[in-house]
Amino acid sequence: MSLGSWIPEGKKSDLELPSLELLQQWSALSQAAIKDLPEADLTILANTMQAGIEHWLEHLGPLKYEELLGLIKFFTLIEMQFPQCRADQYCPAIACAKLLRKSGNKLDKDLLGWIRQVSDNRYLPYGPL
Repeated sequence: MSLGSWIPEGKKSDLELPSLELLQQWSALSQAAIKDLPEADLTILANTMQAGIEHWLEHLGPLKYEELLGLIKFFTLIEMQFPQCRADQYCPAIACAKLLRKSGNKLDKDLLGWIRQVSDNRYLPYGPL
């Protein structure tokens, strides 16, 4: 059961997603640092994690390869460590993986194995098939 807040489809595009600067900061965080994320960041995440893949795709477009990889790890861990940030099929990590795939980059086996090891989100990394 997900504890995140539900956002009606028509309202998702109205959400203001985190700034690119904040996303870049999050992409560089270690697993230990994610556990100590400030409450203000958790509030932003709880309010935007379910914004929808299409909304996230547009927003994440300017980010670099390494930043998208970092955000896949970040969003995967956030979902598992903070129930209020659970997003399942709307998880922004899916948008990151789709952007990487679209640019011709595949996720390596180590990252795919890591995702399966740390997450019970059946939609990661590529969303509903």
